[in-house]
Amino acid sequence: MTYTLQQDAGRAVLTVVTLEETVIGHHRQQDLPQVSLVRYLGTATEKAGVLSIAVANGADKVELECKRTKIPAARADAGRTYHGGARGCGDDGRWKPSTTKPLAAFLCTSDKEVSDQLALSPAPGIEWVFVSDDCLVGGGWREVPKDGSIANPRSDKR
Repeated sequence: MTYTLQQDAGRAVLTVVTLEETVIGHHRQQDLPQVSLVRYLGTATEKAGVLSIAVANGADKVELECKRTKIPAARADAGRTYHGGARGCGDDGRWKPSTTKPLAAFLCTSDKEVSDQLALSPAPGIEWVFVSDDCLVGGGWREVPKDGSIANPRSDKR
């Protein structure tokens, strides 16, 4: 899911794009992924480092409270790999390359279906990458590539 917020003078448009791939077993299907796009209209106001967003699409409403912060994010080309090279189950992994840098963002929470791993940052943005396969189960923040593409979540190019 990709969240894009546009705001001007208190007005806001929140666009949510969802991309779903068909997976059977551990194999991705060659079909084109299903894409949905929903736009929410409303307001976004910032006070004392907190961005309050209240938007709706018909009866579907989204309210977010987002705190201004710095989020350590890996490079856009980084991928998750086993921690220390071990392949033990329960490994939360690490970034490879491991370098991160703090990026300005608003970290958002909601009482609705929005994950606590939602952050809004200037373009090209940051993304929450989570890998759950084999025995590697973990994630973290990563910069979005400048061209907006989706980079491989694994460093071993699986």
